[in-house]
Amino acid sequence: AGALPAPDELDRLRHHLAALAAEKERRQAEFAATKRQIVACMEELEHVPDSTFQREVVCEEEEVFCLSEDNLAALRALLQQLEARKAQEQALCKELRSRILVLWDRLRVPAQERESLAPHVAGSRSKTTLHALQSELSRLETLKLQNIRNMVEAIRVELADYWDKCFYSKEQRESFGPYYQGESLPHAASFLRPPCPGGASLTSS
Repeated sequence: AGALPAPDELDRLRHHLAALAAEKERRQAEFAATKRQIVACMEELEHVPDSTFQREVVCEEEEVFCLSEDNLAALRALLQQLEARKAQEQALCKELRSRILVLWDRLRVPAQERESLAPHVAGSRSKTTLHALQSELSRLETLKLQNIRNMVEAIRVELADYWDKCFYSKEQRESFGPYYQGESLPHAASFLRPPCPGGASLTSS
């Protein structure tokens, strides 16, 4: 029979086994936390897992998933990708909401017409929201073109009011040529971006 291991060898073995158990626990905890974030991102983006790896992450039990360093690195990369996409869509939704609110006011859209989009304008961030905002902006842009004459006149009144608040001279006002051009300009409604009364630029950049 072989010799029994020395006490110091047994200690090293116990320490090694303890380290392996701690590392396994750490990886399981990282997997569980990252998976929760990934699932939350996918739900918010209304994203269906579209690769074998994504399906393994979302659908398999935690005990089945291989907790290798490569898999954990791929898991972190997937989360970063989803978070970047979420941030991009959130920024786009914010821009769309801002443009919609401006057009609602400029076009004097009745409150009852705004009701159906109210939840999306209030802050929902799903893919459905993005599509709804894009559709509404497209509708408003079409309506804007149909009402360009009235819009230009409303913008002239608004611009004159800002000129008064900013104490623009007659010469400064006359230097802004689009104000005095015909009402039929197809791009006339895009000339004005209202400033703060402190004196920011009155025209779009």
